[in-house]
Amino acid sequence: MDMPQQPQQTQQPKEHSWGPAQVLTTIIIIAIILVIAFWFMGPQEANDRGSDRGSIYEQTQEIAPGQRLTTTQEGRVVSAFPEELLLEQNALVSDSFSINYQDTDATQPVVKYMSHMTLKENVDMFARFLNENEWAIAHEADASVKPVTFFYARKGTEEVNITFLTHDNDQVEVEIAYLMK
Repeated sequence: MDMPQQPQQTQQPKEHSWGPAQVLTTIIIIAIILVIAFWFMGPQEANDRGSDRGSIYEQTQEIAPGQRLTTTQEGRVVSAFPEELLLEQNALVSDSFSINYQDTDATQPVVKYMSHMTLKENVDMFARFLNENEWAIAHEADASVKPVTFFYARKGTEEVNITFLTHDNDQVEVEIAYLMK
């Protein structure tokens, strides 16, 4: 007895459609590749102060009529800050910002960091710098005055206020506010 033969069906290749799981997996892989690429190709954290600066890390907003605040990421120095005022190498910057006063065309960048040096070492170092660079010191910091002492100096249209705050553990916080008109 012959069995009726069933017609043979040829299998057509399936069209591949992307489901939600495949789309999500692809997006995650692309995101990982971009993060890795940015990590290796982005700015290097180095002892070179120039690598700690740059406007791509800065955000600017109007804080009052005619006043613009520019902030940057922790560990970075706002680009308007004069590099020569950062005397201590490898200091970890905790805060940096600048305020632009548009009506007077003045800009005041500020840097704050925890020093690895004693109060006396800081006071001596900044006194030497200000004198050697011909700043007129209107108020001189005194290492025997705690917890706060400061320098205030002028040079032409520039002004600088360097404040030292000594914490209970004798660690010194340095804040440098520079004003250029």
